[in-house]
Amino acid sequence: MKRFLSAAILLAGLSNLQATVVTFAQFKQVTPSEEIFHFTNQAGTNGQLTANGQIKFSFSTGTAIPGIPDGAAFQDRLATLNILANTSAPAFSAGTLVVQPVLGGVITITDNADPTKVLLRTTFGPSGVPGSGASISGSIGGTAANNTASEPTETVAFYSDFFDASFLNLQRAYSLSLSGVRSTNSGLRIQSAGDNLASFNASGTGTFSADFQPVPEPASMALAGSALVAVGLLTRRKRNA
Repeated sequence: MKRFLSAAILLAGLSNLQATVVTFAQFKQVTPSEEIFHFTNQAGTNGQLTANGQIKFSFSTGTAIPGIPDGAAFQDRLATLNILANTSAPAFSAGTLVVQPVLGGVITITDNADPTKVLLRTTFGPSGVPGSGASISGSIGGTAANNTASEPTETVAFYSDFFDASFLNLQRAYSLSLSGVRSTNSGLRIQSAGDNLASFNASGTGTFSADFQPVPEPASMALAGSALVAVGLLTRRKRNA
């Protein structure tokens, strides 16, 4: 009976290995106050978020994501940020907040040491759910805003030349924190009723997160195999008794 209980506990522990959500990468601007982010109010309800500038990019340490670089060479690594995202949906207000929804596009971070290498590429957009897609939100007239998207409400996909992003599971997300938001007349605001946000410039930082399934160590797998054999033998003995 004790062996049976031990085996059951071990198997339960292995089966309950939970996917863990972690922030695996982040960036900050080389010059924090430089306005490298731009939202442009185009004709009708069309709007475009762009960014181009120099950043310090880091892969997070201690994430346990297989293959992810976490040495000193990948901390505050000089890189170039490029963003191109579009929306054709009008902005709206909700209480004191203003929201620009349904953005889709790409965030590309390339390595300055070798510009042909992609440190991280994030592709995002609507998932098919009405109103889904990345959004820009903040207080009306404020100088701070967030640009975010997360699975499964939106689609978010990661790619890197430096690690296998297929280990990252469904709860993928990114978040850009914009500061110093400056439009023509004020901070964050809607251009006019039924329109996009007013054009603005800003600086910012960013984080990227996802969940991954921990991989059992070989010793744990061997113990699990022994536990299965023990359970099988005990079951057979009970049947033959």
